[in-house]
Amino acid sequence: MLHAAGPTEWGEGAKKNFVEACTTVVEVGDNTTTTTPLADKATCECIYDAMVGDYNLKWDDMKEYEKKIAETGEGDPLPTPPSELTKAQNKCKSKGPSSPSAGAEGEADAGAQAEATTTTEAAATTTTAG
Repeated sequence: MLHAAGPTEWGEGAKKNFVEACTTVVEVGDNTTTTTPLADKATCECIYDAMVGDYNLKWDDMKEYEKKIAETGEGDPLPTPPSELTKAQNKCKSKGPSSPSAGAEGEADAGAQAEATTTTEAAATTTTAG
């Protein structure tokens, strides 16, 4: 059985994959499917547009980051994202359904950064996949 190849460069296909993976995570198991919201669509589109357009994240750098994420064992620290991705996350801080509501501004910023990292790690794992 042949599978359609995934995107091979930044464009509509890659953006669609990124935004879908950034907004929700779907877990399948034991005859159930669980969909968990991560970030709102506007935030995910902002991150994609910023990392590609504003900060010029190279396709091969994203693929290498995805490979590192895939090779990370459960409980192991995640690899450091490309700086262009981190800049895009910071530019587009999420206001979506899973935004933290910490009491102190510093705690909220740390929570927002952790959420942005989790969100874009989920998205990164499927951006270049088909």
